[in-house]
Amino acid sequence: MQLDEDLKFEINDDGQFIRITPIGKMNDGSDWDKNWIKTQIELKSGGFIGSYEADLTTFDFKILKEGLSRLYNNLNDKMTFNDLEGYLELIIQGDNTGNFTIQITCNDKPGIYSTQLQFEMHFDQTYIMPLVKRLENITNRFQIIGDFNT
Repeated sequence: MQLDEDLKFEINDDGQFIRITPIGKMNDGSDWDKNWIKTQIELKSGGFIGSYEADLTTFDFKILKEGLSRLYNNLNDKMTFNDLEGYLELIIQGDNTGNFTIQITCNDKPGIYSTQLQFEMHFDQTYIMPLVKRLENITNRFQIIGDFNT
């Protein structure tokens, strides 16, 4: 399956990056099950390069989009994103001047036997709206099924 470039969500900084790409829906069961998305997470930090598959949900992407939108309008705000299964944590903090630090924790699988990588990157306010647009593309393509309020 060829991945749609408009669905790649990427934050990069001086050769480092985290890229989150939804691959496709996982289940056709109940409403809840229809919200699971097989997702490819790729990263590079220092000498580390890796990728792994994660099971994220439609509402994980919506929560991330809403959090980034909030940061754009409040440069001193902080957001924490954790997906439901524990594959990824993003902590983004603004410095009130338009600069942001993102602390990234990647786990290759849920639970106590996962391998974890942590790293940090920086970006500025001008990157936020293009990121929100990518997340809008993702949430339009993979819409929430059933009732869920963020």
